[in-house]
Amino acid sequence: MSTQTNRNTCRPGRDRIALANVTVRAVILFLVGILPLLPAAAIAASKGPHIASPADDTRTTAFSIPVVISLGESSPAGMRLSVNGRPAQVRPYRGAATATLPLSPGKNIIRLERGGKKLDEIRVEVVRDKQDGLFRLHPGPPMTGNCRNCHPKANAGNYRAIDQGRKSCQTASCHPKTGRKKFLHGPLKKGECLACHNPHGTSSPAFTSKPRQELCFSCHTGLEKEFDRKVVHFPVKKGECTSCHDPHESDQRFHLKRKTIRGLCAGCHGDRQHRHQHLHEPVAEGDCIACHDPHVADYPGLLAEKGNDLCFTCHELRKEEFNSLYVHKPVREGCVSCHDPHGSAAPMHLKTAKDGKGGYLASDKPVRDFCLTCHEKLNPDISRAMKGAEVPHKPVAEGKCLYCHTPHSTNFPKQLKDMPADLCYSCHKDMGKKIKKAKYRHGPVRRGNCAQCHQVHGGSRKYLLVADFSTDFYGDFAAGRYELCFSCHNQRVYTEEENSETDFRNGSRSLHAVHVKAGGRGCRACHDIHASSQPRHIRKKSVFKGKYRVTIKFRPTATGGGCVAGCHRPRKYDREHPVAYDGRKKNRTR
Repeated sequence: MSTQTNRNTCRPGRDRIALANVTVRAVILFLVGILPLLPAAAIAASKGPHIASPADDTRTTAFSIPVVISLGESSPAGMRLSVNGRPAQVRPYRGAATATLPLSPGKNIIRLERGGKKLDEIRVEVVRDKQDGLFRLHPGPPMTGNCRNCHPKANAGNYRAIDQGRKSCQTASCHPKTGRKKFLHGPLKKGECLACHNPHGTSSPAFTSKPRQELCFSCHTGLEKEFDRKVVHFPVKKGECTSCHDPHESDQRFHLKRKTIRGLCAGCHGDRQHRHQHLHEPVAEGDCIACHDPHVADYPGLLAEKGNDLCFTCHELRKEEFNSLYVHKPVREGCVSCHDPHGSAAPMHLKTAKDGKGGYLASDKPVRDFCLTCHEKLNPDISRAMKGAEVPHKPVAEGKCLYCHTPHSTNFPKQLKDMPADLCYSCHKDMGKKIKKAKYRHGPVRRGNCAQCHQVHGGSRKYLLVADFSTDFYGDFAAGRYELCFSCHNQRVYTEEENSETDFRNGSRSLHAVHVKAGGRGCRACHDIHASSQPRHIRKKSVFKGKYRVTIKFRPTATGGGCVAGCHRPRKYDREHPVAYDGRKKNRTR
Protein backbone atom coordinates (compact mmCIF):
# COMPACT_ATOMS: atom_id res chain seq x y z
CA MET A 1 0.00 0.00 0.00
CA SER A 2 1.40 3.38 -1.00
CA THR A 3 1.25 6.05 1.64
CA GLN A 4 2.18 9.02 -0.56
CA THR A 5 -0.09 12.06 -0.56
CA ASN A 6 -0.44 15.38 -2.38
CA ARG A 7 -1.71 18.86 -1.62
CA ASN A 8 -3.21 20.58 -4.68
CA THR A 9 -1.53 23.89 -3.92
CA CYS A 10 1.98 22.46 -3.80
CA ARG A 11 4.69 22.96 -6.37
CA PRO A 12 4.65 20.10 -8.88
CA GLY A 13 7.71 18.09 -9.62
CA ARG A 14 9.84 19.01 -6.59
CA ASP A 15 10.93 17.40 -3.33
CA ARG A 16 9.15 14.10 -3.64
CA ILE A 17 9.39 12.17 -0.40
CA ALA A 18 7.61 8.86 -0.33
CA LEU A 19 6.91 6.66 2.65
CA ALA A 20 7.18 3.73 0.27
CA ASN A 21 10.95 3.94 0.67
CA VAL A 22 10.68 3.43 4.43
CA THR A 23 10.91 -0.09 5.74
CA VAL A 24 7.62 -1.84 6.38
CA ARG A 25 8.57 -2.29 10.01
CA ALA A 26 9.11 1.45 10.51
CA VAL A 27 5.79 2.28 8.88
CA ILE A 28 3.90 -0.17 11.06
CA LEU A 29 5.61 1.16 14.19
CA PHE A 30 4.86 4.71 13.20
CA LEU A 31 1.21 4.30 12.27
CA VAL A 32 0.14 1.78 14.91
CA GLY A 33 2.21 2.40 17.98
CA ILE A 34 3.81 5.82 17.78
CA LEU A 35 1.39 8.25 16.12
CA PRO A 36 -0.83 8.47 19.17
CA LEU A 37 2.16 9.91 21.03
CA LEU A 38 2.80 12.78 18.58
CA PRO A 39 2.04 16.24 19.97
CA ALA A 40 0.70 19.26 18.19
CA ALA A 41 3.03 21.50 16.27
CA ALA A 42 4.36 22.69 19.51
CA ILE A 43 3.13 24.51 20.71
CA ALA A 44 1.93 27.44 18.80
CA ALA A 45 -1.08 27.54 21.05
CA SER A 46 -2.23 31.07 20.28
CA LYS A 47 -4.55 29.79 17.54
CA GLY A 48 -6.61 27.71 19.94
CA PRO A 49 -7.55 24.06 19.35
CA HIS A 50 -6.97 23.21 15.70
CA ILE A 51 -5.78 20.45 13.39
CA ALA A 52 -2.03 20.96 13.08
CA SER A 53 -1.45 18.10 10.64
CA PRO A 54 -2.22 17.24 7.90
CA ALA A 55 -2.82 20.48 6.05
CA ASP A 56 -6.10 21.38 4.41
CA ASP A 57 -6.66 20.19 0.82
CA THR A 58 -4.26 17.27 1.20
CA ARG A 59 -4.19 14.48 -1.37
CA THR A 60 -3.04 10.97 -0.56
CA THR A 61 -2.97 7.47 -2.00
CA ALA A 62 -3.20 5.96 1.50
CA PHE A 63 -6.46 4.86 3.14
CA SER A 64 -5.44 6.08 6.60
CA ILE A 65 -3.72 9.18 7.83
CA PRO A 66 -2.20 10.35 11.13
CA VAL A 67 -3.79 13.49 12.58
CA VAL A 68 -2.17 15.81 15.13
CA ILE A 69 -4.32 18.28 17.10
CA SER A 70 -2.87 21.29 18.85
CA LEU A 71 -4.81 21.97 22.08
CA GLY A 72 -2.81 24.94 23.36
CA GLU A 73 -4.04 25.75 26.83
CA SER A 74 -7.46 24.16 26.19
CA SER A 75 -8.76 21.01 27.77
CA PRO A 76 -9.57 18.03 25.54
CA ALA A 77 -12.82 17.50 27.46
CA GLY A 78 -15.87 17.45 25.18
CA MET A 79 -13.72 17.50 22.05
CA ARG A 80 -14.87 15.35 19.11
CA LEU A 81 -12.89 14.38 15.99
CA SER A 82 -14.72 12.83 13.04
CA VAL A 83 -14.03 11.76 9.47
CA ASN A 84 -16.97 11.92 7.07
CA GLY A 85 -19.26 12.18 10.13
CA ARG A 86 -17.86 9.04 11.80
CA PRO A 87 -16.29 9.71 15.23
CA ALA A 88 -12.68 8.70 15.78
CA GLN A 89 -10.79 7.77 18.90
CA VAL A 90 -8.55 10.61 20.11
CA ARG A 91 -5.66 10.21 22.53
CA PRO A 92 -5.06 13.46 24.39
CA TYR A 93 -1.88 14.47 26.18
CA ARG A 94 -0.71 17.79 27.60
CA GLY A 95 -1.06 20.36 24.84
CA ALA A 96 -1.73 17.81 22.11
CA ALA A 97 -3.92 14.99 20.88
CA THR A 98 -3.47 12.41 18.14
CA ALA A 99 -5.52 9.98 16.09
CA THR A 100 -5.15 7.70 13.10
CA LEU A 101 -8.16 8.07 10.80
CA PRO A 102 -9.41 5.70 8.09
CA LEU A 103 -10.12 7.30 4.70
CA SER A 104 -12.52 6.52 1.90
CA PRO A 105 -11.78 6.86 -1.83
CA GLY A 106 -12.36 10.41 -3.04
CA LYS A 107 -12.94 13.40 -0.76
CA ASN A 108 -12.95 13.11 3.03
CA ILE A 109 -13.95 15.74 5.59
CA ILE A 110 -12.10 15.72 8.92
CA ARG A 111 -13.84 17.92 11.51
CA LEU A 112 -12.86 19.00 15.02
CA GLU A 113 -15.79 20.01 17.25
CA ARG A 114 -16.68 20.84 20.83
CA GLY A 115 -20.24 20.97 22.04
CA GLY A 116 -21.50 20.82 18.45
CA LYS A 117 -19.49 23.88 17.48
CA LYS A 118 -16.89 23.49 14.70
CA LEU A 119 -13.37 24.35 15.80
CA ASP A 120 -11.53 23.33 12.61
CA GLU A 121 -12.12 21.40 9.43
CA ILE A 122 -9.85 20.07 6.70
CA ARG A 123 -10.32 18.20 3.42
CA VAL A 124 -8.32 15.13 2.50
CA GLU A 125 -8.73 13.43 -0.89
CA VAL A 126 -7.71 9.86 -1.60
CA VAL A 127 -6.48 9.63 -5.19
CA ARG A 128 -5.69 6.56 -7.22
CA ASP A 129 -2.48 7.60 -8.95
CA LYS A 130 0.75 8.83 -7.41
CA GLN A 131 1.23 12.55 -7.90
CA ASP A 132 3.86 15.17 -7.21
CA GLY A 133 3.96 16.96 -3.87
CA LEU A 134 2.49 14.06 -1.89
CA PHE A 135 1.83 14.34 1.82
CA ARG A 136 4.95 13.31 3.65
CA LEU A 137 6.09 12.76 7.22
CA HIS A 138 9.27 14.23 8.61
CA PRO A 139 12.15 11.88 7.74
CA GLY A 140 14.78 10.72 10.18
CA PRO A 141 14.24 9.83 13.86
CA PRO A 142 10.56 10.91 14.05
CA MET A 143 9.77 8.25 11.46
CA THR A 144 10.76 5.65 13.99
CA GLY A 145 8.72 7.30 16.70
CA ASN A 146 11.57 8.89 18.67
CA CYS A 147 9.53 11.89 19.82
CA ARG A 148 12.05 12.76 22.50
CA ASN A 149 14.52 13.92 19.86
CA CYS A 150 12.43 17.06 19.67
CA HIS A 151 10.39 16.85 22.86
CA PRO A 152 12.84 16.18 25.71
CA LYS A 153 10.06 16.32 28.33
CA ALA A 154 7.78 13.86 26.58
CA ASN A 155 8.41 11.27 29.29
CA ALA A 156 6.69 13.68 31.70
CA GLY A 157 3.71 13.95 29.37
CA ASN A 158 4.47 17.56 28.43
CA TYR A 159 4.32 17.61 24.66
CA ARG A 160 4.11 21.40 24.49
CA ALA A 161 7.78 21.68 25.44
CA ILE A 162 10.19 21.68 22.53
CA ASP A 163 13.81 22.69 22.15
CA GLN A 164 14.02 24.66 18.94
CA GLY A 165 17.02 26.10 17.21
CA ARG A 166 20.38 24.65 18.19
CA LYS A 167 18.86 22.32 20.79
CA SER A 168 16.62 20.61 18.27
CA CYS A 169 16.72 21.22 14.53
CA GLN A 170 20.37 22.22 14.51
CA THR A 171 21.83 19.15 16.16
CA ALA A 172 24.79 17.18 14.90
CA SER A 173 22.46 14.49 13.57
CA CYS A 174 19.80 16.75 12.00
CA HIS A 175 20.81 20.15 10.58
CA PRO A 176 24.36 20.65 11.83
CA LYS A 177 25.49 23.23 9.24
CA THR A 178 22.48 25.54 9.42
CA GLY A 179 22.88 29.00 10.95
CA ARG A 180 26.57 29.61 10.30
CA LYS A 181 26.43 32.22 7.56
CA LYS A 182 26.61 36.02 7.78
CA PHE A 183 22.94 36.84 7.16
CA LEU A 184 20.26 34.77 8.92
CA HIS A 185 16.58 34.86 8.15
CA GLY A 186 14.68 36.38 11.08
CA PRO A 187 12.92 33.20 12.24
CA LEU A 188 16.13 31.19 12.07
CA LYS A 189 18.04 33.88 13.92
CA LYS A 190 15.48 33.67 16.72
CA GLY A 191 15.45 29.88 16.62
CA GLU A 192 11.81 29.82 15.50
CA CYS A 193 11.90 27.01 12.96
CA LEU A 194 8.20 26.37 13.43
CA ALA A 195 7.34 29.81 12.15
CA CYS A 196 7.76 28.32 8.67
CA HIS A 197 7.89 24.52 9.09
CA ASN A 198 5.42 21.88 10.24
CA PRO A 199 7.65 19.13 11.63
CA HIS A 200 5.04 16.38 11.82
CA GLY A 201 3.80 16.20 8.25
CA THR A 202 2.85 18.36 5.30
CA SER A 203 2.16 18.24 1.61
CA SER A 204 4.22 21.39 1.02
CA PRO A 205 7.87 21.09 -0.02
CA ALA A 206 10.46 21.20 2.75
CA PHE A 207 7.73 20.71 5.37
CA THR A 208 6.63 24.32 5.16
CA SER A 209 3.42 25.10 6.96
CA LYS A 210 2.08 27.01 3.94
CA PRO A 211 2.79 26.68 0.22
CA ARG A 212 5.31 28.84 -1.58
CA GLN A 213 4.67 32.58 -1.62
CA GLU A 214 1.79 32.32 0.80
CA LEU A 215 4.24 31.40 3.53
CA CYS A 216 6.50 34.38 2.73
CA PHE A 217 3.55 36.78 2.64
CA SER A 218 2.45 35.69 6.11
CA CYS A 219 5.35 37.81 7.43
CA HIS A 220 6.21 40.06 4.47
CA THR A 221 2.66 41.35 4.42
CA GLY A 222 3.27 44.45 2.29
CA LEU A 223 4.75 42.54 -0.62
CA GLU A 224 1.57 40.83 -1.75
CA LYS A 225 -0.04 44.16 -2.60
CA GLU A 226 3.20 45.57 -3.97
CA PHE A 227 3.62 42.60 -6.32
CA ASP A 228 0.32 43.38 -8.03
CA ARG A 229 1.96 45.23 -10.94
CA LYS A 230 1.89 45.02 -14.74
CA VAL A 231 5.14 43.10 -15.21
CA VAL A 232 6.00 40.30 -12.80
CA HIS A 233 9.33 38.46 -12.74
CA PHE A 234 8.79 34.81 -13.66
CA PRO A 235 9.87 33.32 -10.30
CA VAL A 236 7.66 35.81 -8.46
CA LYS A 237 4.74 35.00 -10.74
CA LYS A 238 5.23 31.32 -9.97
CA GLY A 239 5.50 32.05 -6.27
CA GLU A 240 9.06 30.71 -6.17
CA CYS A 241 10.73 33.18 -3.82
CA THR A 242 13.33 30.55 -2.98
CA SER A 243 14.56 30.50 -6.58
CA CYS A 244 16.56 33.60 -5.67
CA HIS A 245 16.45 33.80 -1.88
CA ASP A 246 17.72 31.23 0.60
CA PRO A 247 14.97 30.97 3.23
CA HIS A 248 17.45 30.18 5.98
CA GLU A 249 20.78 31.95 5.55
CA SER A 250 23.28 33.43 3.15
CA ASP A 251 26.57 35.26 3.06
CA GLN A 252 24.89 37.85 0.83
CA ARG A 253 22.40 40.58 1.66
CA PHE A 254 18.75 39.73 1.07
CA HIS A 255 19.69 36.06 1.56
CA LEU A 256 20.60 35.70 -2.12
CA LYS A 257 21.60 32.24 -3.25
CA ARG A 258 24.63 33.32 -5.27
CA LYS A 259 27.66 35.34 -4.28
CA THR A 260 26.76 38.22 -6.59
CA ILE A 261 23.62 39.66 -8.15
CA ARG A 262 25.22 39.09 -11.54
CA GLY A 263 25.76 35.42 -10.74
CA LEU A 264 22.21 35.07 -9.47
CA CYS A 265 20.68 36.57 -12.62
CA ALA A 266 23.03 34.57 -14.83
CA GLY A 267 21.71 31.39 -13.24
CA CYS A 268 18.57 31.78 -15.36
CA HIS A 269 19.46 34.39 -17.98
CA GLY A 270 22.96 33.11 -18.76
CA ASP A 271 26.20 35.08 -18.76
CA ARG A 272 26.02 36.22 -22.37
CA GLN A 273 25.29 39.86 -21.53
CA HIS A 274 28.60 40.11 -19.68
CA ARG A 275 30.78 38.90 -22.56
CA HIS A 276 30.65 42.04 -24.71
CA GLN A 277 33.86 43.88 -25.44
CA HIS A 278 32.33 47.17 -24.30
CA LEU A 279 30.07 46.84 -21.25
CA HIS A 280 27.60 49.31 -19.81
CA GLU A 281 28.99 50.28 -16.40
CA PRO A 282 26.20 48.71 -14.29
CA VAL A 283 26.66 45.49 -16.24
CA ALA A 284 30.43 45.60 -15.79
CA GLU A 285 29.89 46.01 -12.05
CA GLY A 286 27.32 43.21 -11.99
CA ASP A 287 24.65 45.58 -10.69
CA CYS A 288 21.62 44.32 -12.64
CA ILE A 289 19.17 45.90 -10.22
CA ALA A 290 20.48 49.37 -11.07
CA CYS A 291 18.08 49.21 -14.02
CA HIS A 292 15.83 46.20 -13.33
CA ASP A 293 13.49 45.53 -10.44
CA PRO A 294 14.01 41.90 -9.40
CA HIS A 295 10.37 41.41 -8.46
CA VAL A 296 7.81 43.52 -10.32
CA ALA A 297 7.61 46.67 -12.41
CA ASP A 298 5.25 48.77 -14.48
CA TYR A 299 7.46 48.62 -17.58
CA PRO A 300 8.65 45.83 -19.91
CA GLY A 301 11.88 44.13 -19.01
CA LEU A 302 11.19 44.85 -15.33
CA LEU A 303 12.72 48.29 -15.89
CA ALA A 304 12.62 50.63 -12.91
CA GLU A 305 11.57 53.60 -15.08
CA LYS A 306 10.04 54.08 -18.50
CA GLY A 307 12.31 54.21 -21.56
CA ASN A 308 14.65 57.19 -21.68
CA ASP A 309 13.64 58.25 -18.16
CA LEU A 310 15.59 55.28 -16.86
CA CYS A 311 18.70 56.39 -18.75
CA PHE A 312 18.31 59.93 -17.44
CA THR A 313 18.54 58.74 -13.84
CA CYS A 314 22.28 58.44 -14.47
CA HIS A 315 22.83 60.42 -17.67
CA GLU A 316 21.05 63.51 -16.35
CA LEU A 317 23.08 65.93 -18.46
CA ARG A 318 21.68 64.35 -21.62
CA LYS A 319 18.12 65.18 -20.63
CA GLU A 320 18.68 68.90 -21.08
CA GLU A 321 20.61 68.29 -24.29
CA PHE A 322 17.65 66.42 -25.77
CA ASN A 323 15.57 69.59 -25.65
CA SER A 324 17.52 71.10 -28.57
CA LEU A 325 15.81 72.21 -31.76
CA TYR A 326 16.67 69.13 -33.83
CA VAL A 327 16.29 65.77 -32.07
CA HIS A 328 17.54 62.68 -33.88
CA LYS A 329 14.58 60.44 -34.67
CA PRO A 330 15.99 57.33 -32.91
CA VAL A 331 16.42 59.42 -29.76
CA ARG A 332 12.73 60.25 -29.79
CA GLU A 333 11.99 56.56 -30.17
CA GLY A 334 14.31 55.59 -27.31
CA CYS A 335 17.98 55.34 -26.39
CA VAL A 336 17.93 51.60 -27.03
CA SER A 337 17.28 52.26 -30.72
CA CYS A 338 21.03 52.80 -31.03
CA HIS A 339 22.55 51.60 -27.76
CA ASP A 340 22.47 48.13 -26.27
CA PRO A 341 21.92 48.75 -22.55
CA HIS A 342 24.09 45.79 -21.63
CA GLY A 343 27.00 46.15 -24.04
CA SER A 344 28.25 45.46 -27.54
CA ALA A 345 31.37 45.09 -29.66
CA ALA A 346 31.48 48.85 -30.30
CA PRO A 347 32.22 51.90 -28.14
CA MET A 348 29.18 53.55 -26.57
CA HIS A 349 27.46 50.14 -26.78
CA LEU A 350 26.30 50.77 -30.36
CA LYS A 351 24.16 48.08 -31.93
CA THR A 352 26.42 47.00 -34.78
CA ALA A 353 25.80 44.09 -37.14
CA LYS A 354 25.34 40.64 -35.62
CA ASP A 355 26.58 37.18 -36.46
CA GLY A 356 24.38 34.16 -37.00
CA LYS A 357 24.20 33.50 -33.26
CA GLY A 358 23.06 36.99 -32.40
CA GLY A 359 26.43 38.26 -31.18
CA TYR A 360 27.72 41.68 -32.19
CA LEU A 361 30.43 41.79 -34.84
CA ALA A 362 33.54 43.89 -34.28
CA SER A 363 34.36 46.59 -36.84
CA ASP A 364 37.33 48.89 -37.45
CA LYS A 365 34.83 51.69 -38.16
CA PRO A 366 32.02 50.89 -35.74
CA VAL A 367 30.40 54.35 -35.66
CA ARG A 368 30.25 54.67 -39.45
CA ASP A 369 29.03 51.11 -39.91
CA PHE A 370 26.38 51.61 -37.26
CA CYS A 371 25.13 54.85 -38.84
CA LEU A 372 24.86 53.07 -42.17
CA THR A 373 22.46 50.48 -40.75
CA CYS A 374 19.79 53.17 -41.13
CA HIS A 375 21.29 55.67 -43.54
CA GLU A 376 22.14 53.10 -46.19
CA LYS A 377 18.42 52.96 -46.89
CA LEU A 378 17.66 56.60 -46.14
CA ASN A 379 20.56 58.07 -48.16
CA PRO A 380 21.86 55.44 -50.60
CA ASP A 381 24.00 57.89 -52.64
CA ILE A 382 25.71 59.29 -49.57
CA SER A 383 26.19 55.76 -48.21
CA ARG A 384 27.97 54.64 -51.36
CA ALA A 385 30.24 57.68 -51.16
CA MET A 386 31.02 56.96 -47.53
CA LYS A 387 32.02 53.37 -48.24
CA GLY A 388 33.94 53.76 -51.47
CA ALA A 389 34.48 57.32 -52.64
CA GLU A 390 37.30 57.80 -55.16
CA VAL A 391 38.18 61.01 -53.34
CA PRO A 392 37.28 60.49 -49.66
CA HIS A 393 36.68 63.12 -47.03
CA LYS A 394 39.16 62.26 -44.29
CA PRO A 395 36.80 62.11 -41.27
CA VAL A 396 34.35 59.98 -43.24
CA ALA A 397 37.08 57.66 -44.51
CA GLU A 398 38.21 57.15 -40.92
CA GLY A 399 34.64 56.40 -39.83
CA LYS A 400 34.44 59.48 -37.62
CA CYS A 401 30.87 60.62 -38.27
CA LEU A 402 30.82 62.30 -34.88
CA TYR A 403 33.46 64.80 -35.99
CA CYS A 404 30.67 66.67 -37.73
CA HIS A 405 27.40 65.26 -36.39
CA THR A 406 25.94 64.94 -32.94
CA PRO A 407 23.91 61.73 -32.66
CA HIS A 408 21.37 62.96 -30.12
CA SER A 409 20.14 66.50 -30.68
CA THR A 410 21.39 69.86 -31.84
CA ASN A 411 20.30 73.36 -32.77
CA PHE A 412 21.71 72.95 -36.29
CA PRO A 413 20.20 71.11 -39.28
CA LYS A 414 21.40 67.66 -40.32
CA GLN A 415 22.41 66.90 -36.71
CA LEU A 416 25.51 69.06 -37.24
CA LYS A 417 27.54 70.16 -34.25
CA ASP A 418 27.78 73.75 -35.47
CA MET A 419 26.87 75.97 -38.41
CA PRO A 420 28.11 74.19 -41.55
CA ALA A 421 30.85 76.68 -42.45
CA ASP A 422 32.10 77.02 -38.87
CA LEU A 423 32.20 73.26 -38.67
CA CYS A 424 34.37 73.13 -41.83
CA TYR A 425 36.65 75.85 -40.52
CA SER A 426 37.22 73.85 -37.31
CA CYS A 427 39.44 71.60 -39.45
CA HIS A 428 40.23 73.85 -42.41
CA LYS A 429 41.58 76.54 -40.11
CA ASP A 430 43.69 78.48 -42.64
CA MET A 431 40.77 78.74 -45.03
CA GLY A 432 38.55 79.88 -42.19
CA LYS A 433 40.96 82.67 -41.21
CA LYS A 434 41.28 83.81 -44.80
CA ILE A 435 37.53 83.96 -45.34
CA LYS A 436 36.81 85.75 -42.11
CA LYS A 437 39.41 88.46 -42.95
CA ALA A 438 38.26 88.88 -46.53
CA LYS A 439 36.09 91.84 -47.51
CA TYR A 440 34.49 90.13 -50.49
CA ARG A 441 33.16 86.56 -50.34
CA HIS A 442 31.77 84.24 -52.95
CA GLY A 443 27.97 83.83 -52.62
CA PRO A 444 27.94 80.25 -51.27
CA VAL A 445 30.77 81.13 -48.87
CA ARG A 446 28.94 84.24 -47.74
CA ARG A 447 25.89 82.10 -47.00
CA GLY A 448 28.04 79.52 -45.19
CA ASN A 449 27.01 76.83 -47.67
CA CYS A 450 30.20 74.90 -48.40
CA ALA A 451 28.14 71.94 -49.54
CA GLN A 452 26.89 73.90 -52.55
CA CYS A 453 30.25 73.24 -54.19
CA HIS A 454 31.74 70.37 -52.13
CA GLN A 455 30.56 66.83 -51.47
CA VAL A 456 31.15 66.47 -47.74
CA HIS A 457 30.91 62.69 -47.53
CA GLY A 458 33.11 61.82 -50.49
CA GLY A 459 33.20 62.21 -54.25
CA SER A 460 35.00 61.48 -57.51
CA ARG A 461 36.56 64.93 -58.16
CA LYS A 462 39.45 66.82 -56.72
CA TYR A 463 38.60 68.95 -53.70
CA LEU A 464 35.38 66.94 -53.36
CA LEU A 465 33.71 69.25 -55.90
CA VAL A 466 30.15 68.45 -56.88
CA ALA A 467 30.83 69.17 -60.61
CA ASP A 468 33.79 69.56 -62.95
CA PHE A 469 35.96 72.63 -62.51
CA SER A 470 39.32 73.25 -64.19
CA THR A 471 41.97 74.78 -61.95
CA ASP A 472 44.40 75.33 -64.87
CA PHE A 473 45.63 78.85 -65.64
CA TYR A 474 45.45 78.18 -69.38
CA GLY A 475 43.39 75.76 -71.43
CA ASP A 476 41.07 75.49 -74.40
CA PHE A 477 37.60 76.56 -73.45
CA ALA A 478 34.87 73.92 -73.08
CA ALA A 479 31.69 74.46 -71.13
CA GLY A 480 32.08 71.06 -69.45
CA ARG A 481 35.36 72.13 -67.86
CA TYR A 482 33.50 74.76 -65.82
CA GLU A 483 30.30 72.86 -65.09
CA LEU A 484 30.57 73.84 -61.42
CA CYS A 485 30.61 77.59 -62.23
CA PHE A 486 27.89 77.35 -64.84
CA SER A 487 25.56 75.63 -62.38
CA CYS A 488 25.03 79.18 -61.04
CA HIS A 489 26.61 81.63 -63.50
CA ASN A 490 25.26 82.52 -66.94
CA GLN A 491 27.20 80.52 -69.53
CA ARG A 492 26.34 82.93 -72.36
CA VAL A 493 28.56 85.73 -71.02
CA TYR A 494 31.53 83.43 -71.59
CA THR A 495 30.56 82.10 -74.98
CA GLU A 496 29.02 85.15 -76.68
CA GLU A 497 31.45 87.92 -77.61
CA GLU A 498 28.63 90.45 -77.69
CA ASN A 499 26.62 90.18 -74.47
CA SER A 500 25.09 92.83 -72.23
CA GLU A 501 24.20 90.43 -69.39
CA THR A 502 27.60 90.79 -67.74
CA ASP A 503 29.07 93.82 -66.00
CA PHE A 504 32.52 92.82 -67.21
CA ARG A 505 32.20 94.29 -70.71
CA ASN A 506 33.55 97.15 -72.71
CA GLY A 507 30.42 98.55 -74.27
CA SER A 508 28.66 95.40 -75.33
CA ARG A 509 31.76 93.29 -75.79
CA SER A 510 31.97 90.55 -73.14
CA LEU A 511 35.44 90.63 -71.63
CA HIS A 512 34.71 87.22 -70.02
CA ALA A 513 34.48 85.81 -73.53
CA VAL A 514 37.72 87.60 -74.43
CA HIS A 515 39.57 86.09 -71.45
CA VAL A 516 38.02 82.64 -71.27
CA LYS A 517 36.91 81.64 -74.75
CA ALA A 518 39.41 83.55 -76.87
CA GLY A 519 42.28 83.84 -74.43
CA GLY A 520 41.99 80.35 -72.92
CA ARG A 521 42.31 81.55 -69.36
CA GLY A 522 40.61 79.64 -66.58
CA CYS A 523 38.34 81.18 -63.95
CA ARG A 524 41.06 80.84 -61.30
CA ALA A 525 43.47 82.94 -63.34
CA CYS A 526 41.63 86.03 -62.12
CA HIS A 527 39.17 84.95 -59.39
CA ASP A 528 39.63 83.54 -55.93
CA ILE A 529 36.69 81.14 -55.66
CA HIS A 530 36.28 81.56 -51.91
CA ALA A 531 37.02 85.17 -50.93
CA SER A 532 39.26 88.14 -51.69
CA SER A 533 40.13 91.65 -50.56
CA GLN A 534 39.25 92.97 -54.06
CA PRO A 535 35.79 93.32 -55.58
CA ARG A 536 34.42 90.53 -57.80
CA HIS A 537 36.67 88.11 -55.89
CA ILE A 538 39.66 89.24 -57.98
CA ARG A 539 42.85 87.67 -56.73
CA LYS A 540 45.73 89.75 -55.45
CA LYS A 541 48.14 87.24 -56.96
CA SER A 542 47.80 84.47 -59.48
CA VAL A 543 50.24 81.66 -60.22
CA PHE A 544 51.24 81.50 -63.86
CA LYS A 545 52.66 78.26 -65.32
CA GLY A 546 53.04 76.85 -61.86
CA LYS A 547 55.83 79.10 -60.64
CA TYR A 548 55.35 82.77 -61.58
CA ARG A 549 53.24 84.78 -59.16
CA VAL A 550 51.40 87.45 -61.11
CA THR A 551 50.09 90.47 -59.19
CA ILE A 552 46.61 91.73 -60.05
CA LYS A 553 45.26 95.14 -59.08
CA PHE A 554 41.62 95.77 -59.87
CA ARG A 555 39.88 99.14 -59.46
CA PRO A 556 36.16 99.27 -60.16
CA THR A 557 34.28 102.39 -61.31
CA ALA A 558 30.61 103.19 -61.45
CA THR A 559 30.35 102.03 -65.08
CA GLY A 560 33.40 99.80 -65.45
CA GLY A 561 36.87 99.44 -64.00
CA GLY A 562 40.53 98.91 -64.62
CA CYS A 563 43.07 96.14 -64.18
CA VAL A 564 46.81 96.26 -63.74
CA ALA A 565 48.21 92.76 -64.09
CA GLY A 566 51.46 91.11 -64.89
CA CYS A 567 49.89 89.24 -67.77
CA HIS A 568 48.99 92.30 -69.87
CA ARG A 569 49.33 96.06 -69.98
CA PRO A 570 47.05 98.15 -67.74
CA ARG A 571 43.57 98.05 -69.18
CA LYS A 572 40.29 99.80 -68.49
CA TYR A 573 36.76 99.11 -69.60
CA ASP A 574 33.51 101.00 -69.54
CA ARG A 575 30.04 99.69 -70.20
CA GLU A 576 28.59 103.05 -71.24
CA HIS A 577 31.63 104.69 -72.90
CA PRO A 578 33.69 101.89 -74.44
CA VAL A 579 37.44 102.30 -74.22
CA ALA A 580 39.40 102.28 -77.49
CA TYR A 581 42.28 99.85 -77.39
CA ASP A 582 45.39 100.53 -79.55
CA GLY A 583 43.88 103.84 -80.75
CA ARG A 584 40.68 102.26 -82.08
CA LYS A 585 37.17 102.91 -80.81
CA LYS A 586 35.34 99.62 -80.27
CA ASN A 587 32.09 98.26 -78.93
CA ARG A 588 30.09 101.42 -78.76
CA THR A 589 27.06 101.55 -76.50
CA ARG A 590 23.94 100.53 -78.33
